Amino acid sequence: MPLWEVARSGLWLILLPWQKRVWNFSHVLYLRAA
Repeated sequence: MPLWEVARSGLWLILLPWQKRVWNFSHVLYLRAA
């Protein structure tokens, strides 16, 4: 497995929870603004 693929998958695992958190946060703001 190439090193950049390992780094990319590791970065994806790190960013995935933050993406969910940011998406939930923006969704709540959107519902409040609507």
